[in-house]
Amino acid sequence: MLKALDRLLLSAGLKAQLFSKPLDFLSYIIGNSVALAVIDIWMAGMSGLEVQTKLQAVSPNTRVIISTADDHDSARSAAIQAGAIAFFVKPFDEEVFLVAVRQALAWRANVMLSSPARVASTITPWSNSIRPTFSIS
Repeated sequence: MLKALDRLLLSAGLKAQLFSKPLDFLSYIIGNSVALAVIDIWMAGMSGLEVQTKLQAVSPNTRVIISTADDHDSARSAAIQAGAIAFFVKPFDEEVFLVAVRQALAWRANVMLSSPARVASTITPWSNSIRPTFSIS
């Protein structure tokens, strides 16, 4: 699934940092600004909802999209209540997914532009533009 999402995002001109282990992602987020995280609910060692909770504590401005193969109302409700901007059941429509990704990145860019201190930490030195970096767990 990670490779398929990576290919989809690359085809839309977006570059993602991929993580297959939740703890690796959580370690990464501590020292790196991430605009968007796409998190699968079912992962080894920690649920996606647990990752979402830990992520929001460390990086509250990171937008979250949850994906899963199992559509349970309780998981959907918990994800949305915890701040997920979208919940996708696999397989999902690629265009609808890309719309959600673009909306999340646009929202993050608007938030970052309203706070000069935050913008400085997300500027890519070679381009002087906000980098649309996000991670997939």
